[in-house]
Amino acid sequence: MSISGSQIRQDPFRYWDYTPTEVKPFFMRTLAILGGESSGKSTLVNKLANIFNTTSAWEYGRDYVFSHLGGDEMALQYSDYDKIALDQAQYVDFIVKYANKVAFIDTDFVTTQAFCKKYEGREHQFVQALIDEYRFDLVILLENNTTWVADGLLSLGDPAKCKAFQHLLETMLCASNIDYVHVEYSDYDKRFLRCVDLVKQLLAMPEHQPIIG
Repeated sequence: MSISGSQIRQDPFRYWDYTPTEVKPFFMRTLAILGGESSGKSTLVNKLANIFNTTSAWEYGRDYVFSHLGGDEMALQYSDYDKIALDQAQYVDFIVKYANKVAFIDTDFVTTQAFCKKYEGREHQFVQALIDEYRFDLVILLENNTTWVADGLLSLGDPAKCKAFQHLLETMLCASNIDYVHVEYSDYDKRFLRCVDLVKQLLAMPEHQPIIG
């Protein structure tokens, strides 16, 4: 086989089919999509995963609220946030193991921390530890300017609340020294196409070089 380990290390995606399954996670790119409630994150992540034929991790906090709290987000307590973050981390680890070049994450630990601060009035040390540990290759922050749709769980439909939570996300990302690309399109199709372009850039760039936008 006319391929060497050095060639794979220098351009892993070009020689992806020759890369052993056991080492693929070391070259994998991770992309997290953040945004306020009803900003289209979940649908966007699913579409991107389908387009790029890879895995995705949904927002575990929603599952936790339904499975442990009967669908009542207001029943969350401070002690719930470390459980949500830990299960989210395990889910991220799982999808990275089986991804195809890039893995998509719907909502990250900064968002979990933001909800903790909003509802509990303080940050969670364990969640912050995961923010520091899990550094994704690209973070996309969607502007909270789409039509808010109630689904029985969302609680920040008021425009002032949406704006305040968006500002909180931006502040916390900066506080944790996390670079992100702000996608401001309110049109879903334009958002999708912009994110497709960002993924293509990510896959074409040298490892650990950030995209600034």
